Amino acid sequence: MHSASVLVELREQILTWKEQLLPRHPMAEAISYAISQWTELNVFCSDGAVPIDNNVSEREMKRLVLNRKNSLFVGNPRGGRTAAILSSLTSTCRRQDVDPQLYLTQFLINLSMANLASGRFGYIRHRNGSTKGHNRGISLPYSQRHLSTM
Repeated sequence: MHSASVLVELREQILTWKEQLLPRHPMAEAISYAISQWTELNVFCSDGAVPIDNNVSEREMKRLVLNRKNSLFVGNPRGGRTAAILSSLTSTCRRQDVDPQLYLTQFLINLSMANLASGRFGYIRHRNGSTKGHNRGISLPYSQRHLSTM
């Protein structure tokens, strides 16, 4: 556990620096903050699942901030909700090393196939609970459309 011994030395040095600074000095405030977060800083030494840094979280936060700016142009609340869901899905795909476009394409194909097999494909349930529409005008998924013409 090399990291643990380095952290012990770092804490000793930080406490030494704190004694040498005036309490209102910006560095003293930073040191006080580091000391108050010391338990959290050491978690990665006792739990191997906790990464030593938070780079992944920082990258995701950057994407969220950019998405927030882009959200000004979604048009309406429903569009904003849809954009947030898609952002969450693509973010999860990236963290799991899955191509988001391939995942969503396969998901939509599987969903349409499942709905077609169950006979629910042509009916849309609206928020008021009514169902409208029927199977007219609903095109088959790409793979079925081409299979039926072969």
